[in-house]
Amino acid sequence: MRATIPGGVGTISAVAAVLVLCLCLAPFGFVLVRALGSGDFAALGHLAGTVLPVYVANSALVAGLATLVAIAVGVGGAFLVSFYEFWGRRKLTAALVLPLVLPPYLVAVVYRELSHLVALAPRVDSPLAAALVFALTLYPFVYLLTRAAFLRLAGSQLEAGQSLGIARAEVLRRALLPLAAPGILLGGLLVALEAISDFGSVDALGVRTLTTAIYRIWFSMFDANLAAQVAVIALLLPLMLVGGYALLTRGRGFANPTNRPRPPGRIPLSPRLGALAASACALPVVLGFGLPLLTLLAWAGGAFAVLRLESLYADVASTLLVATATAALTLLLGTWLAIQARAARDHSWSSAPLWVLSLNYAMPSIVLAIALLFLTGWSYTTELGSALADSLVLILLATTLRFAVIAHFSAESGLRSLSLRLDEAVRCTGRGGFHGLVRVLLPQLRGPLTVAGLLVFVMSARDLTLSLVLQPFGYGSLPLSIHHYAELDLYGAASVYALCLALVLLYPVLALERRLAQG
Repeated sequence: MRATIPGGVGTISAVAAVLVLCLCLAPFGFVLVRALGSGDFAALGHLAGTVLPVYVANSALVAGLATLVAIAVGVGGAFLVSFYEFWGRRKLTAALVLPLVLPPYLVAVVYRELSHLVALAPRVDSPLAAALVFALTLYPFVYLLTRAAFLRLAGSQLEAGQSLGIARAEVLRRALLPLAAPGILLGGLLVALEAISDFGSVDALGVRTLTTAIYRIWFSMFDANLAAQVAVIALLLPLMLVGGYALLTRGRGFANPTNRPRPPGRIPLSPRLGALAASACALPVVLGFGLPLLTLLAWAGGAFAVLRLESLYADVASTLLVATATAALTLLLGTWLAIQARAARDHSWSSAPLWVLSLNYAMPSIVLAIALLFLTGWSYTTELGSALADSLVLILLATTLRFAVIAHFSAESGLRSLSLRLDEAVRCTGRGGFHGLVRVLLPQLRGPLTVAGLLVFVMSARDLTLSLVLQPFGYGSLPLSIHHYAELDLYGAASVYALCLALVLLYPVLALERRLAQG
């Protein structure tokens, strides 16, 4: 007899799950239909013969370089603070996540303006500069996941290696790095997808990518068909990256020979080597957080006297509302789909939600926003469609669709670590259904869901592109105001809003670091 999870899949639940997944596929379907439905590819052919190859090459170059540098910095930082003891290590362990507090487009504006003040400063309007900005602000994804893997696995693996007479360095090379590879690759994938999806940073630096091309085709050329066709092209690289990650990590995961993971014993470094290690850890923090923050503080000096604080308060409230609501909605959607997939006991069905939700995250933000504009344009003549387009619902829908995969991945990973016999034990007590779900399963998922909620909050609060494209009349948020004031060269006002955004994100980022460090 097949056991089912408390609150598991019945006929109604299965049908509801299929309908939800179909709705999640709707943005991709709308873009695909609009791109191929007209049959007119003359404009795309002209673009392909002129500037489209440059857009594609720049997008791939920026994402590739940013990922490589972020992996080097993130893995290196995690390695140093996890396995060695040196002066300042404890503070640097938390400080290494601080660049997540500042969005990439904000750091890009800071370095663009600073480059104008230095006569021999290198060019910032290049793919290399954009890649470095992304690496400096996004490497914490790699750092957090790699450090979590080291803390969870290193103690037991090093102890096992020592008992077998294997040198510590050999254990690191042959066991720990391969076991941490899924986390490292996942962090690299997040960096690559965020770099491909970003609009504000490459626009500020004047780098022509597929994202900027779609934005200008839609808002300057007003060519919806061409925008959809370029959007389909922009989907190819992210989908290839997601597929490559799935192939590389298939059948791989964390393994621990003990029931109680222990952090590794750290080796004390000599003063000289300790200073080198501290400098290596501090450099990305200074470049990705310290220097931009000091610049923002200098710019914000006299701006408070001329700002309307009522507008600032409203933007803070809107940002908190969207980020909190997105975190709650993604947790509900992701956890519910993960529970349905667990109950199905069918691998093809259990992997379907992850692939469908991954499609929306792999889709660049500008493409998802354009898809939802197609949807509202199609339904705008109705009363419901008009209300949808003129409210926060569309932005919440976009952020939920984009980040739901993070919550689902966390919930699925947590459920996978729970034995299926737990479901049978709950049923044997005669208290299954909703009671078993709330009292037994969800408490076991508290850790993974907390991490997912914090990460979704941070990413949705920082997001600029979705709000920029989908904003209803009169809507404001901290990222939108930062972009607006920076576009007008009002850097004092932009800095005030940027510092407020940093304060909003500071606690969730530090809480995320502490939660992942706890395993």
